[in-house]
Amino acid sequence: MDLLALLGSTVVSDWLHRPTLRPMRDKLMKEIIEAPKGTIFKLEMTPIELLNSSGVDEILVKTMLWLRENKDQEKFLYLQNLSSEEEYDHAYNIGKGLSETDVSILVREENGYQLLGSLGTKLVEVLDIVYKHKSVTAREVAEQLDKKLNLASTQLSDLYSMRLIERVEELMPEGGRQFVYKSLF
Repeated sequence: MDLLALLGSTVVSDWLHRPTLRPMRDKLMKEIIEAPKGTIFKLEMTPIELLNSSGVDEILVKTMLWLRENKDQEKFLYLQNLSSEEEYDHAYNIGKGLSETDVSILVREENGYQLLGSLGTKLVEVLDIVYKHKSVTAREVAEQLDKKLNLASTQLSDLYSMRLIERVEELMPEGGRQFVYKSLF
């Protein structure tokens, strides 16, 4: 679901000043809260011309923190179409704005994804496997990375808690249940 399309006239193209962004963030949060459980939102960044750390914090950090705190809602957010022009280097500015937080966010790219924020090498390895295969179990990750099953399971759970991947519970044919972790796109 494209969040900016839902926001209509409240979209601000310059994410520079908190007071001008608050009405947009309030409407964005209203749309997220009212959406059905399990919704994956994309934030189309094409209309955003300028942004700084204040804008990143007001829109992205606060939204991601809400998503993490309300895991029971099973809602997720990723970005799409960051500007690649030098004067509008959104990836750099978002990364800089996230650098003092423990928030990470994914950017959908034509041939994969870009991670903004800090995760650590081991979690990035696991994230790469999820996005390469689109759907994995802890056992599959453990086998591919030669890890213990409980470590792979914990790392997948951490990525899920950060709202970077989905998790669904499936019944196994031989009985029992397992979690399957899926990419957001």
